Amino acid sequence: MAVPSSNPSAYVDIDAPNVVARITFWNSGDYHAEVLSKGTGDNIYASLGHFESNVSLDDEFAEFFESLNQARK
Repeated sequence: MAVPSSNPSAYVDIDAPNVVARITFWNSGDYHAEVLSKGTGDNIYASLGHFESNVSLDDEFAEFFESLNQARK
């Protein structure tokens, strides 16, 4: 039987034509965000951080979303 984590997580996956991306959030507020090229497997974007509730998600992940937009071109 699996032991419950003391720091559970949730994630969002994005599967686009040229890239795959994931943001994983832990209950502690820590996160990992990455964007990978499907063609090469190269890491286009990666970030580890701690989300503060006084910052909007748009601001916290602006570079993540920008890397997704650039990969679409």
